[in-house]
Amino acid sequence: MKLEAFEEHHAEALKRLRKEIEAPSEDRDVLKQLCVQVYVHARPEDALAIWTAKRLDFDAGVAIESELLIGAGLDETIEYVLEHEDLSEGSSASALLAHLKKSEPSWLTPREELLSFYRNDYGTNA
Repeated sequence: MKLEAFEEHHAEALKRLRKEIEAPSEDRDVLKQLCVQVYVHARPEDALAIWTAKRLDFDAGVAIESELLIGAGLDETIEYVLEHEDLSEGSSASALLAHLKKSEPSWLTPREELLSFYRNDYGTNA
């Protein structure tokens, strides 16, 4: 697994994540790896797809860290959700926004540190 944000890989990673959400395998590692691949592109519009994956079940919720929701940054992602998503009561976007707003920046692993961890964990440092 390559953890670099090559533009041509973004659409494919997002497509695979959505496919896994629709028909999830039992292996939550696959789901998490797809979320990481989408995260590296640092796009706030991807937060809702990752949030949907995170909320599939308890195991997915534990496996997919909240930091993966904010590849573009916490403030940037909140701003995007406020401006572009359906925030009607009970919507996934409203739940995502509530989750993001209660996130304390001091609790979140900085992006470069998280990427370094995943590059090391997945053996992509070479």
